[in-house]
Amino acid sequence: MSGSNKIGDRIKKLRLASNMTQKQFGVLLGVSDAHISKIESNKDAPSRSLTRIIADKFGVSTAWIVDGTGSMGSASNFGEIFSRNMKEAMAEQNVSMEELSSYTGISATDLTHMLNGFLSNDVIQIILIAGCLNVSVNWLLTDFDFTSVNASPTGLYLSEDQTRMLSIFNNASSEDKSLIMLFLEKFNV
Repeated sequence: MSGSNKIGDRIKKLRLASNMTQKQFGVLLGVSDAHISKIESNKDAPSRSLTRIIADKFGVSTAWIVDGTGSMGSASNFGEIFSRNMKEAMAEQNVSMEELSSYTGISATDLTHMLNGFLSNDVIQIILIAGCLNVSVNWLLTDFDFTSVNASPTGLYLSEDQTRMLSIFNNASSEDKSLIMLFLEKFNV
């Protein structure tokens, strides 16, 4: 399907790359599989809000969805790195998908998408995953082979203070988490 020049073709390519049926894709996006079918066959166009949701959920740019500008994979490079590192940390910590979902409150469906290389745009989800897996966010998002250098992977695991802070954050209410995130964004922390 290379050279797809219609929005429906690109959305179908994205869905197929995610190994999802139209029904699964629709459920994830909150629309019917019939609507997905119409979009993919270019009989209907997605709304702006649906386009944004697709871009956010699958880590691609809205420009790629709308007009094919850039490449589908450009936005997902971090997703691939994140996926590889997340799988490695899950294996090392012996954490199953169900446990990760339970600990973080992130749905198994969203975690599966992340493991398939689609990076979440939700910073809180990334922080929660890092905390649960006892790794830093930087490590999750970095493409660096620590075994190739003659040093320990400084920053690979969280310090006791960082672990305590993440535990406090993880146990905070949604309202408190929102306030914390606003504070961090405001002061570029």
